[in-house]
Amino acid sequence: MNVSIALQHPHEHYTNLDVIQGKVILRVPNPTNISSIIVKLEGESKTRLLAPIHPSRPDKQRPVLEVHKFLYKTQTLFPTNVRPEDLIANPKASFAINTGTFEYPFSFKVCELQV
Repeated sequence: MNVSIALQHPHEHYTNLDVIQGKVILRVPNPTNISSIIVKLEGESKTRLLAPIHPSRPDKQRPVLEVHKFLYKTQTLFPTNVRPEDLIANPKASFAINTGTFEYPFSFKVCELQV
């Protein structure tokens, strides 16, 4: 089985309120069973700061890395008629898929997490 993602209009950067569209392309050489196809979009910010100089070690200023997750979205593409909660409740469920190439479109709107 071969899985790839093709973006409809790829950009180098995405910002708030941009829409990311594409498709997951699944190539199946032999009939098989799969449980689900889920696409996930994550946004992460990394900041490197220099910590304040400590009076006892003025020559040892160390960098501090902060990582903040500001976006986390998932979309279930297959099976289409099953709720995500049902897949979590029954993680061993599987569905037969025949030989062939299958495409599953997805679309995400980039917006920050609501707290």
